[in-house]
Amino acid sequence: MTEETAPLEAPVDFDLDAWLTDAKRPERSVTVYKRADLIADLDELERQIDNANRAGAEEESLGFAGKRLEAEYLAKLQEFHDSALTIRVRGLTQDEINKIHSDGKNAKENQAQIGRRLIEAALVSPRINTAGLERLANAIGDVQMNQIVNAYQLATMQAPVVTVPFSLRSSGQDDTPE
Repeated sequence: MTEETAPLEAPVDFDLDAWLTDAKRPERSVTVYKRADLIADLDELERQIDNANRAGAEEESLGFAGKRLEAEYLAKLQEFHDSALTIRVRGLTQDEINKIHSDGKNAKENQAQIGRRLIEAALVSPRINTAGLERLANAIGDVQMNQIVNAYQLATMQAPVVTVPFSLRSSGQDDTPE
């Protein structure tokens, strides 16, 4: 004795088209730096400042050398900050991904070329073509380029979730769901 159930129907008053009018796919952003080489300079200056601080503590003053090093550190830090580029990507649909893969195979492209075409299709800002992405990868290196790829993968494959920034959490609140 099996009881048949009626298929679930959407509420009559729900207008899917109206709901979809401002729908957007997930997007992610990542910051890359054209002057990542400055990290080595900052590391060295930090060591020199630490040494000057230790020497200054014995003499009870930072001294001119320490202050000069701090000014140099801040200038390098600003130069590093000024070299930043925020890249924004959106998730692609499986159909878009399949088409890019299919077109790439037909054009006898290698995986790296297909990967750059996927990123080009996902870029929201700034818009960079495939040749530009290759130049970007050569300039900033694999680690930073992988950050862009990871942002694309998250936008494409991860459900949108918002985490509450630390500053907005109440001090006594537990982070575990109830």
